[in-house]
Amino acid sequence: MPLLEWFRPPRHLLTFYLAGTIACAAALAWLGWRLLDQERALEAQRTQERLEITADRVVALFQRSLSELERQLSSASGTLPEETVVLAADRRTVQARPSDRLVFYPFLPEAAEPPRDTFRAGEREEFAGGNPAKAIAIYRELARSAALPVKAGALMRLGRSLRKAGKPDEALQTYNNLALLGATLVEGLPAELVAREARCSVLEEMGRRDVLERAARELYGDLAQGRWQLRHAAWDFLMEETRAWAGCSAIQVSGLDAATALSAAAESLWKRWSDLPPAGHAVSFYGSRPVLAVWTAAPERLTAVLAGTEYLEALCRQAAGGEAQIQICLSDRDGQVILGRVADLQATRTAAATRLPWNLHVSNVNPAGELAQAGTRRRMLLAGLAILGALILGSGYFTFRGKGISTSLS
Repeated sequence: MPLLEWFRPPRHLLTFYLAGTIACAAALAWLGWRLLDQERALEAQRTQERLEITADRVVALFQRSLSELERQLSSASGTLPEETVVLAADRRTVQARPSDRLVFYPFLPEAAEPPRDTFRAGEREEFAGGNPAKAIAIYRELARSAALPVKAGALMRLGRSLRKAGKPDEALQTYNNLALLGATLVEGLPAELVAREARCSVLEEMGRRDVLERAARELYGDLAQGRWQLRHAAWDFLMEETRAWAGCSAIQVSGLDAATALSAAAESLWKRWSDLPPAGHAVSFYGSRPVLAVWTAAPERLTAVLAGTEYLEALCRQAAGGEAQIQICLSDRDGQVILGRVADLQATRTAAATRLPWNLHVSNVNPAGELAQAGTRRRMLLAGLAILGALILGSGYFTFRGKGISTSLS
C-alpha cells in the first residue's frame, strides 16, 4: 500500500518532523492572535484610564471656577471674565455690572416725570384745537425751564408740533437740542434716544435717505451695545425700526448675540425670582446660546452672575490645558449638548455626582492617532511572529528536502 510504504523507515521520522513543524506554526499563530487581542484590550484600558484621570482634573477645575463665580455674588467690584455680568435687583431697582453687557433689562424703576398738567395747555392746542402754531409758542416757553424733565418734555412736544406745522428743519434742530439732555427721561426713555429716533423719522419724511441711513446705523450700533437702559419690548421695537431705516435686513455688530442671550437670561431669572431656591446654578438656552446662571435669591433681593458661551468655551479650553488631544463636551441633565461633541470613547461625570450644572464628557480628539500608535506596536509584534514562523517552516522544508535527497541517493 503506497500510504503504508510512506511511513516505513526512514520516512516516518520525516513525517513526524513535518507534523511537529505544522503544530508549532499553528501554536505560534494562536499565541500571536492572543497577544494581539490582549494588546488591544490593554491599550483601550490605558486610554480609558487617561480619560478618567483627565475627567477628574477637569471636574476639580470646573468646581473651582464655579466657586469663583459664587464669590462674585458678594463682591461689589473686581474684574469679570468676558461675556459675564453680575445682576443685582430688589423690588424697586435693578443694576448690572458691567452695564454695557446687557442690551435690555428685566424692568426699570418708575421715573419721576413732570405733572401732566405742565403740558396740558399746549396739548390742548396741538390736538383738540388743531392749532400747532399756538402749541409751538407754549412749548417754546416751557422749553426755557430750568427743570430738565420739564425742558425735555417740552422739546419733545415742540419737535412734534413743528413737524405737524410743516417745519422739518426746525424740528431737526429742536431734536438736536433735546439730545443734549442725555439721560433725562422723557416718557420713560432717555432724552437722547427719543431725540435720535425722532430725528430719523423726520429725515425719512424729508426723503434724505443717505443721511437717514447713516444716522440709523449709528443708532442701531448704540442700541446693540447697550448704551441705554431699556425694557425688552422697547429695545426690540427700536432695533427693528432702525434696521429698516438703515436699509438692510441685518447689521453685523460684534457681541450682539451674546449680549442678547445674557439680557434674556437676566429677564427670565427675574421673572422666576419667587420660585427660585435660595441658592443655585443652572444652564439654560436662549436662542441657540447657552447661559450659565449662578444666583442667591432672598425675598427682597436677587443677585446673580450670568456667564455666556464665550466664558464656557474659555473654561473648557483652560480645562483641556496643553493636551491638544483632549476634547471636552458639556450636556445638560436631559442630555442636550451645551458645548462640544459627544464621542464614543469617553469618560463621563454626571451633574448629580459632581454637583456641577452640567454633565461632563471627556474624550480623545483624535482616537485614530492613538490607534495608529498601538497599530505600530502590533505590526512589530506580527512581524516578529511572522519571521519566527517563517524560520520554523523554512527549517522544516529544507530538512524535508535534505532527507528526500539522501533517501533517493541511498
